Amino acid sequence: SKDDIALAVLARARQEFSDFLKKALSGSNPKNSLESFFTSLQNWHQEKGFVGGCIFGNTALEMGDTDERFSTFVSDVFEDWIARLRSVIEEAQLEGFLRNNLDAESLARHIVAVTEGGIMLDRLQKSDQTLTASFNTLRTFLFLETT
Repeated sequence: SKDDIALAVLARARQEFSDFLKKALSGSNPKNSLESFFTSLQNWHQEKGFVGGCIFGNTALEMGDTDERFSTFVSDVFEDWIARLRSVIEEAQLEGFLRNNLDAESLARHIVAVTEGGIMLDRLQKSDQTLTASFNTLRTFLFLETT
């Protein structure tokens, strides 16, 4: 069925995104890992010409209320993304790179939410202005140095 094909496409995109996150969240220390994540996402988004946005965010908006298979699948993708960020954030907090007055889970969820919103607005504007500003604000919020 069309839904089965769509889920197969999402499964492939999930693997590609997982590979992307593994590479993007690499660095010599957790602070550099977060910087690499921000830079990698900005570069990826620019290379796509601000077209398409995030397949998982788009699917959540389009199918999240109508088909439980899609909402569960996309929720799992986001939870994995959040878990990976949380792990890096916990390390960064332990090493004194990031604020530690907020829990790593909340910070990870905030980063994903800001990222998804920035991607959506940049897609509408065909510009990297919002995502760039969002990541610079996150750096300040997290106590990373702005670049």
